[in-house]
Amino acid sequence: SVGAIVVFEGRPRNDNGISALFYESYDEMAINELEEIRKEALNSFEVQEIFIFHRKGLVKVGEVSFIVIVCAKHRQPAFRCVEWIVDKVKERVPIWKKDVKF
Repeated sequence: SVGAIVVFEGRPRNDNGISALFYESYDEMAINELEEIRKEALNSFEVQEIFIFHRKGLVKVGEVSFIVIVCAKHRQPAFRCVEWIVDKVKERVPIWKKDVKF
């Protein structure tokens, strides 16, 4: 029943001489909040499945740090869902980043 799979990849940019970002999180709370966002999205959008992953530790410029994958019958709800999830993760999940220059 899946006709669309939308994938978002977040990557550190080379802004102001940044070489990497170092991500830290409050793991238990972050995992719980990611699952809560996933459940809310599944109930709010016409989608079949959602995967959300965020790395921790050192992530160099250009490497993938954050992935959201949404599977849906049609592309429009999948795109809307991905955008909503990215916004909610940035607002609610306790993940912090520090600029790294080397």
